[in-house]
Amino acid sequence: MFQDERIILCTATLQSDPMQCSAEDFLGQLEAAAGAEFAGISLWQLHWMLALGDGLAEQKARDAVDEAGLSVGMVEAIMPWVAPDDAKALEGAVGAFELAASFEAKNVLAVCLGDEMESVKAGAARYREVCRAAADFGVAVPIEFLPWGAIPSIETAWQIVETADQENGGILIDTWHWQRQPGGPDHEQLRQIPGEMIRAVQLCDASHEAQGDDPMTECMTARLLPGEGAVDFPPLLSDLADIGANPLWAPEVFSQKLSSQGPRAMAEAIREATLEVLQ
Repeated sequence: MFQDERIILCTATLQSDPMQCSAEDFLGQLEAAAGAEFAGISLWQLHWMLALGDGLAEQKARDAVDEAGLSVGMVEAIMPWVAPDDAKALEGAVGAFELAASFEAKNVLAVCLGDEMESVKAGAARYREVCRAAADFGVAVPIEFLPWGAIPSIETAWQIVETADQENGGILIDTWHWQRQPGGPDHEQLRQIPGEMIRAVQLCDASHEAQGDDPMTECMTARLLPGEGAVDFPPLLSDLADIGANPLWAPEVFSQKLSSQGPRAMAEAIREATLEVLQ
């Protein structure tokens, strides 16, 4: 179930400030991921654009990925896809699909950060159009649910995916969000989802008690290594196995404490903890 080639690192997690990425940062992320023996990466489109904007030649960036021996399993993330019309829903999405296709990545993550979705029905209509556009590039579009947003739970995410009814639809489970979703981990809902629709799992852990009043701040600065917190991994992994899921395993441990150790040390700690949880 846990083929090593399906364990990829979300490289943005190595940044002390994930919203920043210089050309040097980008190349350092690749070096750290390769040095920690990850098979591939999940690439933030924002980091790609920032690194190129900082003077990194596109071909040099692509060569660096190849020379590091890394695949790109996923591109993150399209965010205006729940906009009220198709044109705005696809704004920026096609660029992400093109980037994914150029690296032969099979997944482009869809995220809804705020409360901009009018309804599940409206969200499903926009999602259907996004998936149809993505199909032209051969990519799937898993939805990531966020506890504070308009898609707060795996239940809501599945309602959208099921209503849209697209073969390249799906869900990404971030285990921090899985733990913090309203009502807590929802094993009953997970067991009702076809395994092939769980496209990826972002592995990390959450403290037993919320840290402060802003969940987004906590999840971007104070995650724990897999196995160090409140997430009960065995039943989650058992559910995934029972439904026949074969996701990408993409650890993402945003932590200012860990990032202070440097990218290579952080990547190695993430890989070790990930393997302990999965194996």
